[in-house]
Amino acid sequence: MSYLFREHGIDAMDAVNFVGFGRSARLSLVTHVAAAYLPAITPELVKEGSHGAVIDPAYAEAMKAACEELYELDKERLNR
Repeated sequence: MSYLFREHGIDAMDAVNFVGFGRSARLSLVTHVAAAYLPAITPELVKEGSHGAVIDPAYAEAMKAACEELYELDKERLNR
């Protein structure tokens, strides 16, 4: 949602409605990237926490690329 608003000037509420209500062509493009960078949810993680682990710096670039790919699929519907 933030990407659509910041990078393409899509109205904030339109972006929220589009992504939040699953109107995107393939939102899984973005969710799969997010999931790939999350640690596995294990009993130890839940009990002990992440111990201050930081996300892989490649996440930002991968997420931006996924958002751009998704925008390209959805831009006709978003720019009406």
